[in-house]
Amino acid sequence: MSVTRYAARRRRITEDEELVCSLNARIQLVELQRAAATQALEEARLKQEDLDAEALRIRTLLAIAERNMVEARAASLQALMATFPDDVLHGVFDALVDIPDKNWAVLGFGRYNVARARQPFALASVCRHWRRVALAARRLWTYISLPDTPLDDNAEAHFYRVSLSLARSGAMPLEVLLNVYHDVGDTLGMEKIYFRVAEQARRWRRVDLTMRTPQEKDKVMLDAFRGPLPLLEELAVVQIDRYSTPLEGCLPHVPRLHHLLLLPCPIHPPRYVSALPGLTNLELLGERSGQRVLQYIKLGQRTLTNILLDVRCADAPVASVTLPHLHGLTLRNKTFPFSPSGTPFLIAPHLRSLALHSEFFYNPHVGAFLSHFSGTVTELSLSGLVAVGALDELRTLHNISRLNFKADFYDEIAHIDDNFFSALASQPLVWPRLTSIVVADGGKVRSESGSNAIPNYSILDLLAERNTSAGVSSSAEPETEGPARIKEVILAYEGVPSWVLAEVERLLTV
Repeated sequence: MSVTRYAARRRRITEDEELVCSLNARIQLVELQRAAATQALEEARLKQEDLDAEALRIRTLLAIAERNMVEARAASLQALMATFPDDVLHGVFDALVDIPDKNWAVLGFGRYNVARARQPFALASVCRHWRRVALAARRLWTYISLPDTPLDDNAEAHFYRVSLSLARSGAMPLEVLLNVYHDVGDTLGMEKIYFRVAEQARRWRRVDLTMRTPQEKDKVMLDAFRGPLPLLEELAVVQIDRYSTPLEGCLPHVPRLHHLLLLPCPIHPPRYVSALPGLTNLELLGERSGQRVLQYIKLGQRTLTNILLDVRCADAPVASVTLPHLHGLTLRNKTFPFSPSGTPFLIAPHLRSLALHSEFFYNPHVGAFLSHFSGTVTELSLSGLVAVGALDELRTLHNISRLNFKADFYDEIAHIDDNFFSALASQPLVWPRLTSIVVADGGKVRSESGSNAIPNYSILDLLAERNTSAGVSSSAEPETEGPARIKEVILAYEGVPSWVLAEVERLLTV
Protein backbone atom coordinates (compact mmCIF):
# COMPACT_ATOMS: atom_id res chain seq x y z
CA MET A 1 0.00 0.00 0.00
CA SER A 2 1.47 3.37 -0.97
CA VAL A 3 2.16 6.04 1.61
CA THR A 4 -0.40 8.36 -0.02
CA ARG A 5 -3.27 5.91 0.20
CA TYR A 6 -2.40 5.05 3.80
CA ALA A 7 -2.42 8.74 4.81
CA ALA A 8 -5.80 9.28 3.14
CA ARG A 9 -7.36 6.37 5.02
CA ARG A 10 -6.02 7.60 8.35
CA ARG A 11 -7.41 11.03 7.62
CA ARG A 12 -10.85 9.56 6.92
CA ILE A 13 -10.76 7.50 10.15
CA THR A 14 -9.91 10.62 12.10
CA GLU A 15 -12.77 12.58 10.52
CA ASP A 16 -15.23 9.76 11.31
CA GLU A 17 -14.09 9.66 14.95
CA GLU A 18 -14.59 13.43 15.24
CA LEU A 19 -18.10 13.15 13.70
CA VAL A 20 -19.09 10.39 16.14
CA CYS A 21 -17.89 12.46 19.07
CA SER A 22 -19.81 15.48 17.80
CA LEU A 23 -23.06 13.49 17.30
CA ASN A 24 -22.75 11.88 20.77
CA ALA A 25 -22.46 15.34 22.29
CA ARG A 26 -25.49 16.57 20.36
CA ILE A 27 -27.68 13.55 21.27
CA GLN A 28 -26.84 14.03 24.93
CA LEU A 29 -27.90 17.68 24.69
CA VAL A 30 -31.16 16.73 22.90
CA GLU A 31 -31.93 14.07 25.51
CA LEU A 32 -31.44 16.61 28.27
CA GLN A 33 -33.74 19.07 26.50
CA ARG A 34 -36.34 16.33 25.90
CA ALA A 35 -36.26 15.35 29.57
CA ALA A 36 -36.76 18.98 30.54
CA ALA A 37 -39.69 19.31 28.10
CA THR A 38 -41.29 16.10 29.41
CA GLN A 39 -41.02 17.41 32.93
CA ALA A 40 -42.56 20.73 31.86
CA LEU A 41 -45.46 18.90 30.15
CA GLU A 42 -46.11 16.84 33.24
CA GLU A 43 -46.10 19.95 35.38
CA ALA A 44 -48.50 21.64 32.90
CA ARG A 45 -50.78 18.57 32.96
CA LEU A 46 -50.89 18.60 36.71
CA LYS A 47 -51.58 22.33 36.68
CA GLN A 48 -54.35 21.82 34.11
CA GLU A 49 -55.94 19.19 36.30
CA ASP A 50 -55.76 21.55 39.27
CA LEU A 51 -57.35 24.31 37.14
CA ASP A 52 -60.10 21.96 35.89
CA ALA A 53 -60.90 20.98 39.44
CA GLU A 54 -60.98 24.63 40.51
CA ALA A 55 -63.23 25.56 37.57
CA LEU A 56 -65.63 22.73 38.47
CA ARG A 57 -65.74 23.91 42.06
CA ILE A 58 -66.42 27.52 40.99
CA ARG A 59 -69.17 26.41 38.56
CA THR A 60 -70.82 24.45 41.33
CA LEU A 61 -70.70 27.44 43.65
CA LEU A 62 -72.00 29.68 40.82
CA ALA A 63 -74.94 27.35 40.15
CA ILE A 64 -75.78 27.32 43.84
CA ALA A 65 -75.50 31.11 44.05
CA GLU A 66 -77.68 31.61 40.95
CA ARG A 67 -80.29 29.18 42.27
CA ASN A 68 -80.30 30.96 45.62
CA MET A 69 -80.63 34.31 43.82
CA VAL A 70 -83.56 33.08 41.70
CA GLU A 71 -85.26 31.57 44.74
CA ALA A 72 -84.72 34.77 46.71
CA ARG A 73 -86.11 36.89 43.89
CA ALA A 74 -89.05 34.50 43.48
CA ALA A 75 -89.75 34.61 47.18
CA SER A 76 -89.52 38.39 47.17
CA LEU A 77 -91.76 38.62 44.09
CA GLN A 78 -94.20 36.15 45.58
CA ALA A 79 -94.31 38.16 48.78
CA LEU A 80 -94.89 41.31 46.72
CA MET A 81 -97.57 39.64 44.61
CA ALA A 82 -99.29 38.44 47.75
CA THR A 83 -99.78 42.09 48.69
CA PHE A 84 -101.63 42.88 45.43
CA PRO A 85 -105.30 43.46 46.13
CA ASP A 86 -107.54 41.04 44.29
CA ASP A 87 -109.12 43.77 42.20
CA VAL A 88 -105.72 45.03 41.02
CA LEU A 89 -104.60 41.53 40.03
CA HIS A 90 -107.96 40.93 38.38
CA GLY A 91 -107.45 44.11 36.36
CA VAL A 92 -103.99 42.92 35.27
CA PHE A 93 -105.48 39.64 34.06
CA ASP A 94 -108.18 41.51 32.15
CA ALA A 95 -105.49 43.66 30.52
CA LEU A 96 -103.72 40.49 29.38
CA VAL A 97 -106.93 39.30 27.75
CA ASP A 98 -107.25 42.61 25.90
CA ILE A 99 -103.82 42.28 24.22
CA PRO A 100 -104.47 41.73 20.47
CA ASP A 101 -103.83 38.19 19.28
CA LYS A 102 -101.33 38.42 16.40
CA ASN A 103 -102.31 34.92 15.31
CA TRP A 104 -105.92 35.98 14.89
CA ALA A 105 -105.72 39.56 13.69
CA VAL A 106 -107.98 38.91 10.68
CA LEU A 107 -111.22 36.96 10.78
CA GLY A 108 -110.99 33.81 8.66
CA PHE A 109 -107.20 33.61 8.91
CA GLY A 110 -106.74 32.70 12.57
CA ARG A 111 -104.06 30.28 13.79
CA TYR A 112 -103.83 28.46 17.09
CA ASN A 113 -101.97 30.51 19.70
CA VAL A 114 -100.37 28.04 22.08
CA ALA A 115 -99.21 30.78 24.47
CA ARG A 116 -102.70 32.22 24.72
CA ALA A 117 -104.22 28.77 25.28
CA ARG A 118 -101.77 28.03 28.11
CA GLN A 119 -101.84 31.49 29.66
CA PRO A 120 -104.71 31.05 32.16
CA PHE A 121 -103.32 27.73 33.39
CA ALA A 122 -99.84 29.27 33.82
CA LEU A 123 -101.21 32.22 35.80
CA ALA A 124 -103.30 29.95 37.99
CA SER A 125 -100.25 27.90 38.91
CA VAL A 126 -98.12 30.77 40.29
CA CYS A 127 -99.43 30.69 43.87
CA ARG A 128 -102.64 30.18 45.82
CA HIS A 129 -103.46 33.87 45.69
CA TRP A 130 -103.06 34.05 41.91
CA ARG A 131 -104.98 30.82 41.48
CA ARG A 132 -107.92 32.18 43.45
CA VAL A 133 -107.98 35.39 41.41
CA ALA A 134 -107.39 33.59 38.09
CA LEU A 135 -110.32 31.25 38.71
CA ALA A 136 -112.50 34.26 39.44
CA ALA A 137 -111.31 36.13 36.32
CA ARG A 138 -113.81 34.61 33.91
CA ARG A 139 -112.57 36.44 30.81
CA LEU A 140 -109.17 34.79 31.22
CA TRP A 141 -110.68 31.44 30.18
CA THR A 142 -112.72 32.51 27.13
CA TYR A 143 -110.23 31.51 24.38
CA ILE A 144 -111.31 28.14 22.96
CA SER A 145 -109.02 26.72 20.29
CA LEU A 146 -107.18 23.63 19.05
CA PRO A 147 -103.80 23.09 17.38
CA ASP A 148 -103.61 23.30 13.59
CA THR A 149 -102.06 19.80 13.53
CA PRO A 150 -103.66 16.35 14.02
CA LEU A 151 -104.57 15.69 17.64
CA ASP A 152 -103.55 12.00 17.56
CA ASP A 153 -103.06 10.82 21.17
CA ASN A 154 -103.54 14.31 22.62
CA ALA A 155 -107.28 14.54 21.98
CA GLU A 156 -108.18 13.63 25.55
CA ALA A 157 -105.79 16.25 26.98
CA HIS A 158 -107.25 18.95 24.72
CA PHE A 159 -110.77 17.85 25.63
CA TYR A 160 -109.89 18.29 29.31
CA ARG A 161 -108.32 21.72 28.66
CA VAL A 162 -111.30 22.93 26.60
CA SER A 163 -113.77 21.60 29.18
CA LEU A 164 -111.94 23.40 32.01
CA SER A 165 -111.86 26.64 30.05
CA LEU A 166 -115.56 26.44 29.27
CA ALA A 167 -116.43 25.73 32.90
CA ARG A 168 -114.16 28.43 34.35
CA SER A 169 -115.30 31.10 31.87
CA GLY A 170 -118.71 31.11 33.52
CA ALA A 171 -121.21 33.07 31.42
CA MET A 172 -118.65 35.23 29.60
CA PRO A 173 -118.74 35.47 25.76
CA LEU A 174 -116.40 32.98 24.05
CA GLU A 175 -113.84 33.30 21.27
CA VAL A 176 -113.81 30.00 19.35
CA LEU A 177 -111.06 29.24 16.82
CA LEU A 178 -111.21 25.73 15.33
CA ASN A 179 -109.12 25.29 12.18
CA VAL A 180 -109.60 21.57 11.59
CA TYR A 181 -108.75 21.21 7.91
CA HIS A 182 -106.54 18.14 8.40
CA ASP A 183 -107.02 14.52 9.41
CA VAL A 184 -107.79 14.98 13.10
CA GLY A 185 -106.52 11.54 14.01
CA ASP A 186 -108.86 10.86 16.94
CA THR A 187 -112.31 11.43 15.38
CA LEU A 188 -114.17 10.39 18.52
CA GLY A 189 -112.14 12.77 20.66
CA MET A 190 -112.77 15.58 18.19
CA GLU A 191 -116.49 14.91 18.24
CA LYS A 192 -116.48 15.15 22.05
CA ILE A 193 -114.73 18.53 21.87
CA TYR A 194 -117.18 19.80 19.24
CA PHE A 195 -120.12 18.67 21.34
CA ARG A 196 -118.79 20.46 24.42
CA VAL A 197 -118.16 23.68 22.46
CA ALA A 198 -121.54 23.52 20.69
CA GLU A 199 -123.28 23.24 24.06
CA GLN A 200 -122.11 26.78 24.77
CA ALA A 201 -123.22 28.24 21.41
CA ARG A 202 -125.33 30.89 23.11
CA ARG A 203 -122.09 32.33 24.52
CA TRP A 204 -120.17 32.48 21.22
CA ARG A 205 -118.88 35.97 20.47
CA ARG A 206 -116.21 35.39 17.83
CA VAL A 207 -116.12 32.16 15.84
CA ASP A 208 -113.58 31.09 13.20
CA LEU A 209 -114.29 27.58 11.89
CA THR A 210 -112.29 25.90 9.11
CA MET A 211 -113.03 22.37 7.89
CA ARG A 212 -113.02 20.14 4.88
CA THR A 213 -116.27 18.71 3.49
CA PRO A 214 -118.42 18.50 6.63
CA GLN A 215 -118.37 15.03 8.16
CA GLU A 216 -120.44 13.44 10.89
CA LYS A 217 -118.16 14.84 13.59
CA ASP A 218 -118.73 18.37 12.21
CA LYS A 219 -122.52 18.08 12.24
CA VAL A 220 -122.87 19.04 15.88
CA MET A 221 -120.98 22.32 15.31
CA LEU A 222 -122.87 23.21 12.14
CA ASP A 223 -126.22 22.40 13.76
CA ALA A 224 -125.42 24.95 16.45
CA PHE A 225 -125.80 27.68 13.81
CA ARG A 226 -129.47 26.75 13.52
CA GLY A 227 -130.18 27.98 17.04
CA PRO A 228 -130.14 31.49 18.53
CA LEU A 229 -126.69 33.02 18.91
CA PRO A 230 -127.48 36.17 20.90
CA LEU A 231 -123.85 37.19 21.60
CA LEU A 232 -122.28 36.35 18.22
CA GLU A 233 -120.47 39.36 16.72
CA GLU A 234 -118.02 37.86 14.22
CA LEU A 235 -118.36 34.62 12.26
CA ALA A 236 -116.12 32.98 9.65
CA VAL A 237 -116.90 29.53 8.25
CA VAL A 238 -114.27 28.30 5.78
CA GLN A 239 -114.74 25.04 3.92
CA ILE A 240 -111.68 23.71 2.10
CA ASP A 241 -113.43 21.31 -0.29
CA ARG A 242 -115.67 22.87 -2.89
CA TYR A 243 -118.92 20.95 -2.75
CA SER A 244 -121.31 20.24 0.09
CA THR A 245 -125.02 20.16 0.79
CA PRO A 246 -126.49 23.58 1.65
CA LEU A 247 -127.32 24.00 5.31
CA GLU A 248 -130.66 25.77 5.58
CA GLY A 249 -132.18 27.54 8.55
CA CYS A 250 -128.96 29.01 9.99
CA LEU A 251 -128.48 32.25 11.91
CA PRO A 252 -132.14 32.79 12.84
CA HIS A 253 -131.24 35.16 15.70
CA VAL A 254 -127.90 36.97 15.61
CA PRO A 255 -128.72 40.53 16.75
CA ARG A 256 -125.07 41.49 17.32
CA LEU A 257 -123.48 39.89 14.23
CA HIS A 258 -121.54 42.61 12.40
CA HIS A 259 -118.90 40.63 10.45
CA LEU A 260 -119.69 37.53 8.39
CA LEU A 261 -117.28 35.56 6.17
CA LEU A 262 -118.31 32.44 4.24
CA LEU A 263 -115.91 30.44 2.02
CA PRO A 264 -117.88 28.94 0.38
CA CYS A 265 -119.79 27.13 3.13
CA PRO A 266 -123.41 27.35 1.96
CA ILE A 267 -125.21 28.12 5.21
CA HIS A 268 -128.44 30.02 4.63
CA PRO A 269 -130.79 31.85 6.99
CA PRO A 270 -134.40 30.69 7.23
CA ARG A 271 -136.99 32.34 5.02
CA TYR A 272 -138.62 34.15 7.90
CA VAL A 273 -135.41 36.10 8.60
CA SER A 274 -135.55 39.29 6.56
CA ALA A 275 -132.52 41.10 8.00
CA LEU A 276 -129.35 40.70 10.03
CA PRO A 277 -129.79 43.93 11.98
CA GLY A 278 -126.15 44.52 12.97
CA LEU A 279 -124.32 43.30 9.83
CA THR A 280 -121.75 45.85 8.63
CA ASN A 281 -119.04 43.68 7.00
CA LEU A 282 -119.82 40.85 4.57
CA GLU A 283 -117.27 38.63 2.79
CA LEU A 284 -118.49 35.95 0.37
CA LEU A 285 -116.02 33.73 -1.46
CA GLY A 286 -116.12 30.60 -3.61
CA GLU A 287 -118.78 29.11 -5.83
CA ARG A 288 -122.36 29.95 -5.01
CA SER A 289 -125.63 31.03 -6.57
CA GLY A 290 -125.93 34.64 -7.67
CA GLN A 291 -129.35 34.78 -6.08
CA ARG A 292 -127.88 33.55 -2.79
CA VAL A 293 -125.28 36.31 -2.96
CA LEU A 294 -128.05 38.83 -3.42
CA GLN A 295 -129.98 37.27 -0.54
CA TYR A 296 -127.09 37.75 1.87
CA ILE A 297 -126.58 41.33 0.73
CA LYS A 298 -130.27 42.08 1.23
CA LEU A 299 -130.03 40.76 4.79
CA GLY A 300 -127.68 43.64 5.56
CA GLN A 301 -129.19 46.14 3.17
CA ARG A 302 -129.77 48.81 5.81
CA THR A 303 -126.50 48.39 7.72
CA LEU A 304 -123.70 47.12 5.43
CA THR A 305 -120.68 49.43 5.17
CA ASN A 306 -118.14 47.02 3.58
CA ILE A 307 -118.55 44.10 1.16
CA LEU A 308 -115.95 41.71 -0.29
CA LEU A 309 -117.04 39.43 -3.16
CA ASP A 310 -114.79 36.75 -4.64
CA VAL A 311 -117.51 34.50 -6.02
CA ARG A 312 -118.04 32.35 -9.08
CA CYS A 313 -121.68 32.33 -10.04
CA ALA A 314 -123.41 30.52 -12.87
CA ASP A 315 -126.42 32.83 -12.67
CA ALA A 316 -126.60 36.59 -12.50
CA PRO A 317 -128.67 38.41 -9.89
CA VAL A 318 -132.02 39.30 -11.40
CA ALA A 319 -132.58 42.37 -9.24
CA SER A 320 -130.69 45.28 -7.76
CA VAL A 321 -130.29 46.17 -4.13
CA THR A 322 -129.68 49.66 -2.73
CA LEU A 323 -127.12 49.96 0.06
CA PRO A 324 -127.37 53.45 1.54
CA HIS A 325 -124.47 53.04 3.98
CA LEU A 326 -121.99 51.08 1.83
CA HIS A 327 -118.62 52.83 1.85
CA GLY A 328 -116.20 50.06 0.81
CA LEU A 329 -116.49 47.42 -1.93
CA THR A 330 -113.93 44.75 -2.92
CA LEU A 331 -114.43 42.73 -6.13
CA ARG A 332 -111.92 40.04 -6.95
CA ASN A 333 -113.21 37.64 -9.58
CA LYS A 334 -113.77 38.17 -13.28
CA THR A 335 -116.47 35.52 -13.50
CA PHE A 336 -119.06 37.40 -11.48
CA PRO A 337 -121.93 37.91 -13.90
CA PHE A 338 -122.78 41.52 -14.65
CA SER A 339 -125.65 42.52 -16.81
CA PRO A 340 -124.57 43.15 -20.43
CA SER A 341 -126.32 46.48 -20.15
CA GLY A 342 -124.14 47.35 -17.18
CA THR A 343 -127.06 47.59 -14.78
CA PRO A 344 -125.48 47.26 -11.32
CA PHE A 345 -126.77 44.66 -8.93
CA LEU A 346 -125.48 46.99 -6.18
CA ILE A 347 -126.60 50.58 -5.93
CA ALA A 348 -124.33 52.40 -3.50
CA PRO A 349 -124.86 56.16 -3.58
CA HIS A 350 -122.18 56.80 -0.95
CA LEU A 351 -119.47 54.34 -2.04
CA ARG A 352 -116.05 55.88 -1.35
CA SER A 353 -113.50 53.04 -1.43
CA LEU A 354 -113.18 50.43 -4.19
CA ALA A 355 -110.69 47.52 -4.22
CA LEU A 356 -110.27 45.47 -7.41
CA HIS A 357 -108.20 42.46 -8.41
CA SER A 358 -106.59 42.51 -11.84
CA GLU A 359 -108.71 39.56 -12.95
CA PHE A 360 -111.75 41.75 -12.56
CA PHE A 361 -110.81 43.71 -15.70
CA TYR A 362 -111.26 40.67 -17.94
CA ASN A 363 -115.01 40.99 -17.50
CA PRO A 364 -116.36 42.69 -20.66
CA HIS A 365 -118.98 44.67 -18.74
CA VAL A 366 -116.76 46.06 -16.02
CA GLY A 367 -116.58 49.54 -17.52
CA ALA A 368 -120.33 50.02 -17.55
CA PHE A 369 -120.50 48.67 -13.99
CA LEU A 370 -117.84 51.07 -12.69
CA SER A 371 -119.48 54.07 -14.33
CA HIS A 372 -122.26 53.90 -11.75
CA PHE A 373 -119.75 54.75 -8.99
CA SER A 374 -117.68 57.30 -10.91
CA GLY A 375 -118.94 60.28 -8.98
CA THR A 376 -118.42 59.00 -5.41
CA VAL A 377 -115.36 56.73 -5.32
CA THR A 378 -112.26 58.59 -4.14
CA GLU A 379 -110.00 55.72 -3.04
CA LEU A 380 -108.95 52.87 -5.34
CA SER A 381 -106.92 49.80 -4.32
CA LEU A 382 -105.51 47.42 -6.93
CA SER A 383 -103.94 43.97 -6.51
CA GLY A 384 -102.73 41.12 -8.70
CA LEU A 385 -100.93 41.90 -11.98
CA VAL A 386 -101.91 45.46 -12.81
CA ALA A 387 -101.36 46.28 -16.49
CA VAL A 388 -101.67 49.62 -18.25
CA GLY A 389 -104.74 48.32 -20.10
CA ALA A 390 -106.72 48.48 -16.85
CA LEU A 391 -106.84 52.27 -17.24
CA ASP A 392 -109.23 51.87 -20.16
CA GLU A 393 -111.87 50.83 -17.63
CA LEU A 394 -110.62 52.73 -14.58
CA ARG A 395 -110.50 56.19 -16.13
CA THR A 396 -114.26 56.42 -15.67
CA LEU A 397 -113.63 56.80 -11.91
CA HIS A 398 -112.71 60.45 -12.35
CA ASN A 399 -112.74 61.47 -8.66
CA ILE A 400 -109.90 59.21 -7.47
CA SER A 401 -107.65 61.03 -4.99
CA ARG A 402 -105.90 58.07 -3.33
CA LEU A 403 -104.40 55.13 -5.25
CA ASN A 404 -103.18 52.01 -3.43
CA PHE A 405 -101.33 48.97 -4.73
CA LYS A 406 -101.23 46.36 -2.04
CA ALA A 407 -101.38 42.64 -1.43
CA ASP A 408 -104.01 41.48 1.02
CA PHE A 409 -104.69 38.20 2.81
CA TYR A 410 -106.11 36.79 -0.41
CA ASP A 411 -103.33 38.04 -2.73
CA GLU A 412 -99.61 37.62 -2.31
CA ILE A 413 -98.71 40.26 -4.89
CA ALA A 414 -99.63 43.60 -6.36
CA HIS A 415 -97.31 44.04 -9.36
CA ILE A 416 -97.68 47.18 -11.44
CA ASP A 417 -96.43 47.65 -14.98
CA ASP A 418 -94.14 50.65 -15.15
CA ASN A 419 -96.15 51.92 -18.14
CA PHE A 420 -99.16 52.30 -15.85
CA PHE A 421 -97.56 55.41 -14.36
CA SER A 422 -96.42 56.58 -17.81
CA ALA A 423 -100.05 56.57 -18.92
CA LEU A 424 -101.06 58.59 -15.84
CA ALA A 425 -98.42 61.17 -16.74
CA SER A 426 -99.63 61.55 -20.32
CA GLN A 427 -102.65 63.17 -21.91
CA PRO A 428 -105.59 62.94 -21.84
CA LEU A 429 -105.39 63.46 -18.11
CA VAL A 430 -106.50 60.56 -15.87
CA TRP A 431 -107.56 61.19 -12.27
CA PRO A 432 -106.87 64.94 -12.03
CA ARG A 433 -107.66 64.89 -8.30
CA LEU A 434 -105.01 62.27 -7.47
CA THR A 435 -102.97 63.34 -4.44
CA SER A 436 -101.69 60.08 -2.90
CA ILE A 437 -100.00 56.95 -4.29
CA VAL A 438 -99.06 54.02 -2.06
CA VAL A 439 -97.25 50.86 -3.17
CA ALA A 440 -97.35 48.80 0.00
CA ASP A 441 -95.50 45.69 1.13
CA GLY A 442 -96.22 42.91 -1.38
CA GLY A 443 -96.39 45.42 -4.22
CA LYS A 444 -93.75 45.95 -6.87
CA VAL A 445 -93.17 48.14 -9.90
CA ARG A 446 -92.00 45.99 -12.78
CA SER A 447 -90.88 46.54 -16.34
CA GLU A 448 -93.17 45.53 -19.18
CA SER A 449 -90.19 43.61 -20.61
CA GLY A 450 -90.34 41.04 -17.83
CA SER A 451 -90.05 40.54 -14.11
CA ASN A 452 -86.23 40.54 -14.21
CA ALA A 453 -85.88 43.72 -16.28
CA ILE A 454 -85.16 47.03 -14.55
CA PRO A 455 -88.19 49.35 -14.66
CA ASN A 456 -87.88 52.96 -15.73
CA TYR A 457 -89.70 54.12 -12.59
CA SER A 458 -92.11 56.25 -14.60
CA ILE A 459 -93.73 57.21 -11.31
CA LEU A 460 -91.04 59.90 -11.21
CA ASP A 461 -92.28 61.23 -14.56
CA LEU A 462 -95.81 61.27 -13.19
CA LEU A 463 -94.75 63.07 -10.05
CA ALA A 464 -92.73 65.66 -11.97
CA GLU A 465 -95.54 66.23 -14.47
CA ARG A 466 -98.30 66.61 -11.90
CA ASN A 467 -96.39 68.72 -9.38
CA THR A 468 -94.91 71.15 -11.88
CA SER A 469 -98.25 71.67 -13.64
CA ALA A 470 -100.44 71.57 -10.53
CA GLY A 471 -102.63 74.64 -10.28
CA VAL A 472 -101.49 75.93 -13.69
CA SER A 473 -104.27 76.90 -16.01
CA SER A 474 -104.77 74.60 -18.98
CA SER A 475 -106.58 77.29 -20.94
CA ALA A 476 -106.57 81.03 -21.40
CA GLU A 477 -109.05 81.44 -18.57
CA PRO A 478 -107.29 82.08 -15.23
CA GLU A 479 -110.12 80.44 -13.29
CA THR A 480 -109.38 77.04 -14.83
CA GLU A 481 -107.32 74.84 -12.52
CA GLY A 482 -104.85 72.18 -13.55
CA PRO A 483 -104.39 68.76 -11.93
CA ALA A 484 -104.09 68.48 -8.16
CA ARG A 485 -100.65 68.36 -6.63
CA ILE A 486 -99.47 64.89 -5.54
CA LYS A 487 -98.71 65.25 -1.85
CA GLU A 488 -97.87 61.69 -0.85
CA VAL A 489 -95.94 58.86 -2.51
CA ILE A 490 -95.08 55.82 -0.40
CA LEU A 491 -92.99 53.04 -1.95
CA ALA A 492 -92.86 50.53 0.91
CA TYR A 493 -92.07 47.38 -1.01
CA GLU A 494 -88.82 45.43 -0.87
CA GLY A 495 -86.13 46.22 -3.42
CA VAL A 496 -87.00 49.81 -4.34
CA PRO A 497 -83.70 51.65 -5.02
CA SER A 498 -82.65 54.31 -2.56
CA TRP A 499 -82.12 56.83 -5.37
CA VAL A 500 -85.76 56.48 -6.37
CA LEU A 501 -86.86 57.20 -2.80
CA ALA A 502 -84.58 60.23 -2.67
CA GLU A 503 -85.90 61.59 -5.97
CA VAL A 504 -89.49 61.05 -4.86
CA GLU A 505 -88.80 63.02 -1.71
CA ARG A 506 -87.29 65.85 -3.75
CA LEU A 507 -90.12 65.99 -6.27
CA LEU A 508 -92.70 66.13 -3.48
CA THR A 509 -91.15 69.39 -2.33
CA VAL A 510 -90.72 70.99 -5.75
